[in-house]
Amino acid sequence: MSYTTGKSADSAVTCLIPALAQSWNAVAIQNSRFVAQTISPSNEYDIVPSGNMINGHWTFTVNVKSSESGSKISLFQGQMMLPSTTQAMKDGIAACL
Repeated sequence: MSYTTGKSADSAVTCLIPALAQSWNAVAIQNSRFVAQTISPSNEYDIVPSGNMINGHWTFTVNVKSSESGSKISLFQGQMMLPSTTQAMKDGIAACL
């Protein structure tokens, strides 16, 4: 799933970390802290839940890439994604578009 925003990659990540935490923690069994892994400073980041790996995979990854008109935000689902947690991630992303 991909979304676009007029925000820079840095601004999008700054918005997404607390928005994803709030939406995730509202529905998940276990609260999570979210971190951004820098792939290319100011150009590309992966946001993942710290400590939420299942079978060596993140439960999901939100990728933020810089584009000409702002940023592209992509949601990649890992294993064991329930519909409620998938919707929570969509809601967190929507809060930052």
